[in-house]
Amino acid sequence: MADWFVRRPARWRGLALRLVTECATRAIPVECALLLLWRPPLPLPAAARLLLDTYALAEMLFLALYVMQKARLSRRAALIPRQNHIDRQPLAERAAALDAMLDALGEAIGPDGDRGAEVTGWFLRRGARMHDEVVPEWAELRVDNVADWLAWALWHCERSAVDPDELSVLVRRVEAWVHAGARATRAPLPAGCNTQLFACRLTLDELRCSHRPLMAYVVTHLALGWLNRRNLRARGFAHRQSGRIAFWHRRAEPAVERAGSGGGGAPPPTDAHRRPPIVFLAGIGVGLVSYLALIDALLAAQPGRELILVELEHICLRLSLEHEVESPEQTVLRLRAILAACGVDAAHWVGHSFGTVVISWVLRLAPAAVAPHADARAVASSPAGSIGAIASPVADKTPVSYTHLRAHA
Repeated sequence: MADWFVRRPARWRGLALRLVTECATRAIPVECALLLLWRPPLPLPAAARLLLDTYALAEMLFLALYVMQKARLSRRAALIPRQNHIDRQPLAERAAALDAMLDALGEAIGPDGDRGAEVTGWFLRRGARMHDEVVPEWAELRVDNVADWLAWALWHCERSAVDPDELSVLVRRVEAWVHAGARATRAPLPAGCNTQLFACRLTLDELRCSHRPLMAYVVTHLALGWLNRRNLRARGFAHRQSGRIAFWHRRAEPAVERAGSGGGGAPPPTDAHRRPPIVFLAGIGVGLVSYLALIDALLAAQPGRELILVELEHICLRLSLEHEVESPEQTVLRLRAILAACGVDAAHWVGHSFGTVVISWVLRLAPAAVAPHADARAVASSPAGSIGAIASPVADKTPVSYTHLRAHA
């Protein structure tokens, strides 16, 4: 049976495993509720039954906490004010800012990139289930669809709250940018609104989230957390904290670094001119434990090199008593504090998935924290959309392999 399962396509295996885990996790709260309400007789000692009832009660309380947190976070979007200062800017200034952003995006995707796809990636089809059917084509958009998106992106409000003449000018700017691409269809956007599509407006849309039982977080927070600490300490890393950001630090070993460097015509570094550290920013998942193979590759490719591994608690499936997520500015301040705590001012930055978004914040808000390099100062593996792509021309956004990391660090 196991061999038959392994031989299935990777996508099929992923869907099957997700189905099993989803069913298991969603069944736990129901079973706990039935256990507390129905009180079925179970052949268990009194102490074991008390422990089971306590766990079931804890799951129900955790479910109640989830419902309250979802309601609180759903109300937060309504509290974000309309950006009225945008109205005080001349229309020409707003249009020029939009043009500059689109031009930077065009440079990032290249002359042969699909500009229409960069815009339609912000839209979804209503009721679509399969991933391939969710994102529409450019020809399916209408003027009002793009206007909905721009009203949120620039003013943080509904389309009806913005001057329609100003929105029309900005929509035509977006349309002209798409038509200037190599894959343009040249057909103008039809008037009206395609009601089968909706724009992703992250702070105006209904909050979409799923409940996971307390037991799932016991596994990710405690079990995987212990495994994470055990493996990283075995590799010579020490755990440290900077505010809400946890990081693991492995100090440089100059003698080892000199012995393992100097290939390809490059002279080995001296103690006074040691190469800057590598900072790795993990993406959304269960933390650094899922990157052990990459960490081992970095250790092998850069022997003796100082390494800093950063985990953002709010994207690592961990329980937290903190209600607020730090802003990009606060996060960059924390990262600079991490560099200062390690005795350096700049580093080479490597990120995966959401970690590339954080790198884009560093490139934009603290470029001095990015060490200079002939080829690249930051490496983005599986960049998160176009957010990291337009951050700065110094970022290498090529899909990354271990040998690529060796060449660019």
